[in-house]
Amino acid sequence: MKTNSKLFNISLIYGSVLLVFFLYLILEGPDEMNSYKHGLIAIISSILVGVFGALFSGSINLGIESPFLNSKLGKFTIKATGGIALFVLTMIWWKSEHAPIQESKIMEAIEGDGEKTRDALYENTDSLKNAIFMDGDRTRDVVVSSSLAELEVLFPFAVRVERNSDNTIMHLNGENEVQVTSYDNNFEMMKLRYGDTFKYYIFSNSGNIIPPDSKLYLQLSNGLKLDLPIASDLQSVLIPGSNPNPITAKIINPNELSDVSMKIIVYSADKDMGREKFRQALLNTSLSEKVREIYKQISRNGVLLRRSPEIATDNILRSLNQGAIFKILEEKENFIKIRLPEGRDGWIDERYVEDID
Repeated sequence: MKTNSKLFNISLIYGSVLLVFFLYLILEGPDEMNSYKHGLIAIISSILVGVFGALFSGSINLGIESPFLNSKLGKFTIKATGGIALFVLTMIWWKSEHAPIQESKIMEAIEGDGEKTRDALYENTDSLKNAIFMDGDRTRDVVVSSSLAELEVLFPFAVRVERNSDNTIMHLNGENEVQVTSYDNNFEMMKLRYGDTFKYYIFSNSGNIIPPDSKLYLQLSNGLKLDLPIASDLQSVLIPGSNPNPITAKIINPNELSDVSMKIIVYSADKDMGREKFRQALLNTSLSEKVREIYKQISRNGVLLRRSPEIATDNILRSLNQGAIFKILEEKENFIKIRLPEGRDGWIDERYVEDID
């Protein structure tokens, strides 16, 4: 076996640069990367290693007497075989648990939880529809009650799972302030609520590095100002407060960064959104007539939920807002015993009960 010295030197230089590149990824690269970027860098790295394999294979001449190996096609076959082998091995390495950068599963997990809850609601809705076709009023009532009970079990998940409620892309072109608008709602001002998770990813449109000492802030209409750290990966801040009313926001750009964009995704665990999903699941079925017999709603804000059918200050559990859905359990004088979808029981004044709209 002998080597082509010129090609061998090129392979050695190329391999050294490639080694430095991988050492940088291992020592300085992030621990995780989103799926798209992870797949992209895996393919690029594998191609670079494959090229090295082709160069290195071509720099070695095997001492085998074979017309085929000594032909141009034979030499090309050796190069291609070496390159493809290293390409495949590198791709396998990137997809293994020993890769220098792991593929991030955070966003997939968040979306996955929401998808599972939605699919479960749809599956139970289909079972409710099938129950309609069973004969006999008594059998029908039993099946309907059972199906509704199954749907109620899903309510706690509906109010706890975070869901993607809004998203947008903001462009910073040197302005000191930029109003956060909603891509989903015709670029109207984005509405945020306390408890929302404000996720964002900052990137330079030109590919230049954003100065690490730059500052960005999220100024809320309720007077709060939140720091938005600048990093190369997905960041998130929690919208604080206790007031349920929606608030608007704007990006404060004190360093007047230019040619910079922000991908913004808002996730909400707002219980009212979960209750609205539950309302739609109840009403958008063939059982809606039966639903309206069993379920009612609160007719105004501030209706008191009590432990017993008595008016006393130490008897109050909580207050309910207009539109809150409940199941009627019992009636006693001017009070009605109810059960909220999340499972809490209590008594309310019958004057504040109305049909579900």
